[in-house]
Amino acid sequence: MKDTANSFSLVAALIATVVFAAAITVPVILMFLSILTAHYAQDDFLQALPKRLIMGLLALLISITTMMIAFSSTLYLWLHQPVYW
Repeated sequence: MKDTANSFSLVAALIATVVFAAAITVPVILMFLSILTAHYAQDDFLQALPKRLIMGLLALLISITTMMIAFSSTLYLWLHQPVYW
């Protein structure tokens, strides 16, 4: 679980540096950092850490989806502009 959180925090940090509106991505990074800095008690593995991982993955999915929507809408608007000579 620690390796998974480490990998996804790297992906979330890369998305935060690329996307202009990084307000969506910051909670993703914080969620994965909370997994990496957990005390790893036995009860954490049963409830707290899986919930944090699922919430982090959902937030990461939402941020990737909004990034793709923003990119494709910008590309659409840029390519479909009328050319004035």
